Amino acid sequence: MRYRPPRNKWGADFAEDYEKNLEDIERDITGVEEIVEGSKTNAEQALTFATEAKGKAESIQEQFNQVVIEGDSSVEAAQARVDANNVAHPTLKARADSDYNKVTAQLAEITRHVNNIEISLELYKHLAINVGSVNEDWSPAINSALNEIGQNVLYIPFDIQISSGIRLSTKQGIKMKKGSRIKAIIGFNDSFIIGLKDDKQRMITLEDVSVFGDVANQPNQVFDGINLTSSFENSDDSQHYLNHVFINAVPKNGLVIKGRGASNITNIHVLWTRANGCVFETWDNVYSNISSGSVALSAFKLDGASNRYIACKGWWALRGFETTSNTFRRNNFISCEAQDVGEYGFYIFGYENNLFDAKVDSVGAQGDNKQFTNSPAFKFDSASSLNTLYGSCMDRAEYFNGVGTMDYVLDLAGTHNKVIVSCSGVKVDIMKSLNYNRSNHVDILGTKKDGTPVREISSHYSTNITVKNSTSFTKRSVMKVDFIKQIYLVTTNTTAYVSGVNIATIDDDNFKPEGDVNLAVACKNTSDALLGFAVANITTFGNIYVYNIPANTVKIEVSGVFI
Repeated sequence: MRYRPPRNKWGADFAEDYEKNLEDIERDITGVEEIVEGSKTNAEQALTFATEAKGKAESIQEQFNQVVIEGDSSVEAAQARVDANNVAHPTLKARADSDYNKVTAQLAEITRHVNNIEISLELYKHLAINVGSVNEDWSPAINSALNEIGQNVLYIPFDIQISSGIRLSTKQGIKMKKGSRIKAIIGFNDSFIIGLKDDKQRMITLEDVSVFGDVANQPNQVFDGINLTSSFENSDDSQHYLNHVFINAVPKNGLVIKGRGASNITNIHVLWTRANGCVFETWDNVYSNISSGSVALSAFKLDGASNRYIACKGWWALRGFETTSNTFRRNNFISCEAQDVGEYGFYIFGYENNLFDAKVDSVGAQGDNKQFTNSPAFKFDSASSLNTLYGSCMDRAEYFNGVGTMDYVLDLAGTHNKVIVSCSGVKVDIMKSLNYNRSNHVDILGTKKDGTPVREISSHYSTNITVKNSTSFTKRSVMKVDFIKQIYLVTTNTTAYVSGVNIATIDDDNFKPEGDVNLAVACKNTSDALLGFAVANITTFGNIYVYNIPANTVKIEVSGVFI
C-alpha cells in the first residue's frame, strides 16, 4: 500500500501517520508534475498517480473529520459513515439506506439494457400488500416489476395471490419455482390471470407456470386462466413460447391463444373450467403434449390454418376436438385422442385437414354423470372437403352399468373426404347421417358391442344419374351397391310427386325382387325444394333399378356404398 492506513484509535500515532501521508502525497504530486513536464508519453501514468493521491488525501481528510471523541461514537463508526464517493452521512443507517437505493436504481437501469435475464419478484416484496394473510395481494409488486425489468423474465420463487391480471409486454415472460402457483383472489375482477398488455405484444415466455382460478369460490366471476390474444393485423408472428404450464379451476376458458403464428406451445395441462379447456385460433403454431379435461364445453375449440397438433388429449368434456368454421384448413393432427366426451370426439369443419392416428375412447357419456344419444365418434360438417382421417374408436362400456354409449362411428357430410376407421363396441350402427354428398371415400371395419362384425364399408360415394329422355324408358340401372342411404328424384314438376316410382334389386333382368324392404324416396325440384316422398321397395344387395320414372324427372341422385 502506497500510504499508511488510518489507525482505529485517536492518538499521537494517528497524527504522525496523517502528517507523513500528507508529505508523501505532496512528494507524489511533485513527482507527477515532473513526469508531466519531462515526458508526454508518461501522461497517462501521471494522471493515475495524481488521481490516486488526490482520492487518498480526500478520504483520509474526511475520515479525520469524522472522528468524534464525545458520546458513544467511535472512529470505526465515523469511518463507516463515509461512502465510496466520500459523502458523509449523518448515521450509519442513512448510509445503508442510500447505498440500497442506489444499487436498486442501478439494477433497474441495467435491466433496461440487458435482455434474457431473470429478475426475482423477491426484490419487489416490499410493494406487496398484506403478505402472509388471507388477503395478501402481489398485484402492485408484479405491476411495478414488469414496468422496470424491460424485456426480461420475472422469476416467482413462491406462492402468490393477485387481485388483477398480469399483463405482459413484448419479450417479457414469467418463470416460477416448481410447485409454486399464482392464485386469483376471491372476487378477482379481471378478464384473465395472465395475458397481454395489448394485442400488439408478442414473444411471450411462460415456463413452469401454474395458475389457479379457485372456481369453486368464484360463483359470479368470469375470467380466463391465460389469454394471449394478438391481432392478426400485426406484421410479425407472435412467436410465444409456453412450456410446463398448469391451468386449474378457472371460471371461463383455460388457455386462449389467438393471432399470427410461429409459437411453440408444449407440455400444457388444463383442468376444470366452466367453458372450454383450450381455445386456439392461430396460424402456423405447434401444439404438443397438451391435456385438457374436466371442462364444461369443448376440450379443444379450434380455428385457423397450418397448425400442428401433436399428442394432444381432450377428456371428460362435452366435445373433444371442435373446429368452428370453414376457414379451418391445412391443419395436421398426429396421435391426438378424445376420451369420455359427450356429443362427439372429433368434429371436422373446413378443408384439407389431416388426422393421423386419431383415437376416440368412449363417446356419448361423461362418466356416470350424463349420457348422450346419437353420438358419433367422428363428425364431418357439410362444409368439409378434402379432409383425410385415419383413426380408431372404441367404447369401454365403463359407465351406465356397461350398456355402451358409442352409438355411431361416423357422421359424414361434405365432399371428397377420405375416412379409414377401425372400431369396436359400436352400439347402433357405423353411419349416422342419412344425407351424403358425393365423392366421399370411407373404409370402416370392426365389431359391435355384442362382438359381431359391423357392416363393413369398402367405399362410399354418391352419384348422379342424368335422365336424358325420361319418356323413352321404364327402368334405369343405377349400379351395384352395398346399401343405399338416400335416393332423390329431381323433377321439373312444381307439385308433390304422387307415388308410383318403384325401386328394386334383382339378380337378373326379370325384375324379380328378393326380400323387399321399404325405402323412402324423396322428390325435389331443380331448386332443391323438397316436394314429397314416394314409398318404394328395395331388397338387400344386387343391382339397383329404378323404374316407372315420371316424365318430368331430370336427374336421379343416389347416395350409398357402391362396390
